[in-house]
Amino acid sequence: GLATIDLESSPPPDLVIEVEHTSSAVSKMPIYAALRVPEVWRWQNETLTVYRLAQDDYQEQSHSQTLAGFPLEPLRTALSRRLSVNETSLVAEFRKLVS
Repeated sequence: GLATIDLESSPPPDLVIEVEHTSSAVSKMPIYAALRVPEVWRWQNETLTVYRLAQDDYQEQSHSQTLAGFPLEPLRTALSRRLSVNETSLVAEFRKLVS
């Protein structure tokens, strides 16, 4: 709702999560870089990928720096099962994986 963006008073988010169903987020990555969003997670083709801003471009990472210690592999496992189990069971499984 802002007419102009002032990154001093309205800083960018620490993390953007892009879920790609019909169109790719690739065209948005330069926009996120210009806004200096430090980390982008992309869910595309049943794959969750973490990207970290390095200078003016995003580089794929094995872990999140924004959410240090976040259990990405258990999340990926849970996401891969989202169509085969109900939401309650999926949350319970994820909790077991991270406990």
